[in-house]
Amino acid sequence: VAIVGGIEGVAIVGGIENVAIVGGIEGADIVASIENVAIVAGTENVAIVGGIENVAIVGGIENVAIVAGIEDAAIVGGIEDAAIVGGIENVAIVGGIEDAAIVGGIEGVAIVGGIEDAAIVGGIEGVATVGGIEAVPIVGGIENVAIVGGIEDVAIVGGIEKVAIVGGIEGADIVGGIEGVAIVGGIEDAAIVG
Repeated sequence: VAIVGGIEGVAIVGGIENVAIVGGIEGADIVASIENVAIVAGTENVAIVGGIENVAIVGGIENVAIVAGIEDAAIVGGIEDAAIVGGIENVAIVGGIEDAAIVGGIEGVAIVGGIEDAAIVGGIEGVATVGGIEAVPIVGGIENVAIVGGIEDVAIVGGIEKVAIVGGIEGADIVGGIEGVAIVGGIEDAAIVG
């Protein structure tokens, strides 16, 4: 384990293997076994409360809680008040997200625009949404879906495969297990709960 930055008020409460913390961390709790995790930016008030494997957090993070097993997930943007509360595998979030909750299984879906308070709640296959969306509920299973425009008031509440969130998201809920998802942008008040 390499801790390479100033750390204040940090509790590491589980077995850790090959973890690199490369930025200043303040008030962070790491409360589970962690393997091959790299935290490469300034982090404040972050709690990592589950088994994590091969996770890279590469942006400034404030008040973020990661509360479940995560495998091969990359968080590559600024995150504020985000909660990741479920098992996540190969997930990338690639845009600014504010007040978003990810609360279901997601695999192979791409959300490539700003999203605010949108609800996607069902099975969808091969769907591309390429424009601004406001307060839209999508109510079914989702597979290989691309959302490529601004979205407001969106909730994603079902199993999703291969999902990429590549834009700003505000007040969105993604509620299930997530696989192959990339979160690559600033996130504020986001919850990933599957």
